[in-house]
Amino acid sequence: PPSRPSTRYPRGSFSTMKISTLLWCATVVAACANVVPPNATETERLTEARRLLADDPHRACAIADELVNANPGLREARLVRADGAMRIARDGARNRDLLLRDAVVPRPIAWVSSVDSQGRPNIAPYSFFNVCSSEPPVVGFAVGPRPRTPASAGAIHKDTLDNVRATGEMVVNMVPESMLEAMVRTSANLAPGESEFDYAGLSWVPGESVRAPRLIGSPVAFECVLYQIVEIGTHHWVMGRVVRSHVDSRLYLGRHKGLDHRIDSLKVEALRPVGRLGRANYVRIREIDTVLRTDGPND
Repeated sequence: PPSRPSTRYPRGSFSTMKISTLLWCATVVAACANVVPPNATETERLTEARRLLADDPHRACAIADELVNANPGLREARLVRADGAMRIARDGARNRDLLLRDAVVPRPIAWVSSVDSQGRPNIAPYSFFNVCSSEPPVVGFAVGPRPRTPASAGAIHKDTLDNVRATGEMVVNMVPESMLEAMVRTSANLAPGESEFDYAGLSWVPGESVRAPRLIGSPVAFECVLYQIVEIGTHHWVMGRVVRSHVDSRLYLGRHKGLDHRIDSLKVEALRPVGRLGRANYVRIREIDTVLRTDGPND
């Protein structure tokens, strides 16, 4: 099917951060309407609450609540409470991200290569990745927001997302054990348009069916055309329809047990795909258990 336009994921209500922002604004307005200066004891408690804001916003809010309950006109306490609520909402989103990331493991890694409208190559890893469909053959990966650093030069989206939107093409390369460290290097937040291939010392060849480059050394690579992009919160789920596959000859089995084009991704240890765990932790495939089904095929 032809490429589909980007889709915005429906939102049914305000996010926690938006609600907290509105509450913060309302608190500031209310605080300015009825101001009572703090006494010495209240000043001491406010100082303690402000000190706790960065490391323990829940405790800071509790202290502020006690002060406001005892003295509703205490403007400083209301502001501390509002600041704490904003921090809790922000930290809550971060905590949820870490919970999902650290619980759903191990994850396969899509090492996605693309090219921009000026022909500059790019490659970056994404561990929110999997097969979406076998017919049509579609793979998908999630692209998060670009980190806000001086190197970003004001760019909002990662190069991969911008490049795929501009060209409608990409190559999804699998990550072998032998290239783990190089893969991690390509996750660096370089300036827009700067090549991770050059930065990590990687080589590439032009795609055969797409303009995007294919990584030399990847045991399996899928040349893809854009199928659809779905916006989900802060991420974009990018789906590519596979139009050509490349398999290292050492993994290719050909016809095996009555089926064509079989491969064995575990056959060569150095070419086995690595998986993502927590932040800087990865897994290599070593122990393999075979558990046969009694009600279906096992090939």
